[in-house]
Amino acid sequence: MPDLTRPEPEAPHPGQIGTVTTPPATTADPFTVTVLDFSGEHLYQIAHWQSRGATIPAVGDECLVIKDENGIPWVSAWWPAKGDVAGGGGGGSGVDAFFLGG
Repeated sequence: MPDLTRPEPEAPHPGQIGTVTTPPATTADPFTVTVLDFSGEHLYQIAHWQSRGATIPAVGDECLVIKDENGIPWVSAWWPAKGDVAGGGGGGSGVDAFFLGG
């Protein structure tokens, strides 16, 4: 029988698509992301993210924002609208291609 005196753990929050609004100056800097949902616009300061080689997020780039168990937002993936800097890592597949199977 389940212990009814203990609260059930919360289900993990799914990731949300966001847009970079204030880019980082370097690969060590945080940046700001806007996420739109049913309750309006949410701004998040992102300190946990990885560069794509020499490419860093720019205004308008799309990203996947997730929150850890402490509610801290992370960007787990992002797609540079202008592509990666030559010699940078990874190819940008694009959010639409990811979600639409393209």
